[in-house]
Amino acid sequence: RGELWVAVESRGVVAIFDAAHALLGEVPAGAKPHGIAFSERGDRAFISDEGGDSVWVVDVATRSMLGRVVVGRAPNGVLWLER
Repeated sequence: RGELWVAVESRGVVAIFDAAHALLGEVPAGAKPHGIAFSERGDRAFISDEGGDSVWVVDVATRSMLGRVVVGRAPNGVLWLER
């Protein structure tokens, strides 16, 4: 899609930019978002929240939160692995 998703820990959001570096929007992502991974189809983003001990699931098209998975203390990153 030509977008860059950047975790902004200090503000608790993921900022989304286009190829020309224009801000397209932001997604709230917990207390301290850090790592971001995308599903193979690119329709879901998974954002680790170090401050909330969880991973947030985001619908990429609508940029809306679909859910939260509690994973334990301070997850630092995520990896999507298709089997």
